[in-house]
Amino acid sequence: RDSPETRDILTSRMIIEGDTEFLDLVPLIGMEPICSLKKLGGSIVKGDVNFAPHIRAPAYLPSQRIVNTIYGIPNEGPAYGAIMFGDDIIQDPKTGETIAYRMRPELLFEHELIIGTTGKGKTAKCKNDIYNFINTFGGSVVVIDTHNEYSMIAEDPIKDDDPIKPSQSDIKIWKDLKLSPQKIDDVLVWIPKQESSSEGGAKEYTLAENANLKFFTIRFAGIPESMLQYYLPALSPQGYYVLPKLAKRFRLMYPSEKQTLERFYRWLENSAFPKEEVSDATREAILRRLAAILGEEIFDLEGTPDINVRELLKPERVNIVRVDTLKSIVARRIITMHIISKIAQVKLSDYDNETPPTMLLIDEAHNYFPRFVYDYNEREWVLRTVSWVERIAREGRKFRLRIEFSTQSPEDLCPSILKTVNTYTIFGLTPLQVKTLKKFMELPTDLTTLLVNLPARQAVVFARSNASIPIRIFVPWALLRHKMTKKE
Repeated sequence: RDSPETRDILTSRMIIEGDTEFLDLVPLIGMEPICSLKKLGGSIVKGDVNFAPHIRAPAYLPSQRIVNTIYGIPNEGPAYGAIMFGDDIIQDPKTGETIAYRMRPELLFEHELIIGTTGKGKTAKCKNDIYNFINTFGGSVVVIDTHNEYSMIAEDPIKDDDPIKPSQSDIKIWKDLKLSPQKIDDVLVWIPKQESSSEGGAKEYTLAENANLKFFTIRFAGIPESMLQYYLPALSPQGYYVLPKLAKRFRLMYPSEKQTLERFYRWLENSAFPKEEVSDATREAILRRLAAILGEEIFDLEGTPDINVRELLKPERVNIVRVDTLKSIVARRIITMHIISKIAQVKLSDYDNETPPTMLLIDEAHNYFPRFVYDYNEREWVLRTVSWVERIAREGRKFRLRIEFSTQSPEDLCPSILKTVNTYTIFGLTPLQVKTLKKFMELPTDLTTLLVNLPARQAVVFARSNASIPIRIFVPWALLRHKMTKKE
């Protein structure tokens, strides 16, 4: 039978009429079955595959309900995107609506890693995650902003003069997934103030409309002795051992208002210690590291307060920590660990849920938790910080703390970070990046080629507790203000 003659005839109708000749003439597609389904009472029940489907059995598009049953996806929860089959977005044949990939809300606190090359849609996905977190939990969000890409979320998401706007298909996806773009009303931008900044430093920074700005400095007096190891990179193991003891002795001698890092340096430089307590080599090593850190101008700037963690953890507030204003990667790492430690000290003891659910988004995470560190002592510090973050991730789940890592260089990210998350959202990668990931996670063989060739705004989501298999999705146009490029 000539295919144009049957193109507009429903397959099911042909079978009812007994006209099955097309089954022998037009094989459609072959695939490995995932499961079997049967109707039991008023419910659809998922079962094992204990028989082989006919090679020419007809296929049909399932509804959202059946897709959720097949993959184990929840019916409710934050919408990550539209489910795809091949290169097409699936639509419910009954309603015509896009079929959503939703995440169980409680799984957001099992953390996520977002990876992909530049221009594939990572930042748009991260902004959608901020949108989902605020609208699902009414929580607080803290963003470590490496490229000044996030403060704009205080502005209207779509403007008349935008060169690129969402298409009708993008708007349909928003509507089908019950999403509505918005601006964040409470955006607070935090910038580490340095002595080299001129007076009236706020004028030096481009600030998004409706965003508020606050400067801060790290107050040495506010750092617990046990936490100092995360602020001083490249010390020897002996240095990390004696540092808390030295800090404690120093603090017994000076009132809190005089406990600055510079005064600690001068005290350590001019004090005499028994050799059995602190060797000359260890003291000199600590002094060298302190001198280098003092040169970063991020500690104890007169007249500038430290971050108040209670201001960070306000419901529906998004805090943007601008580390892009710091030139040194060491200074950026110290500020990042300062923010993480501040949050952890409050959240990991919040047994009465006095603080709101909190999301910590770390952009370009490979800069702060690198895989390759060639200096032995600096490598020791990185391992300490990674171990601390691993502990925060493990314990933070029960205190409603979500950590989201984003990176364009997964091959440069410490492998231990890969093991702290339960959800992986993978955009397009290079062959080297796919090869690296396969060493640390089980990637299905058939996905290797797909991940290398994924177009922009398409991703594969691995969420072991949310769906039975990795699922390809189309990420909605950014729901918060984002400067989209043609590639995205």
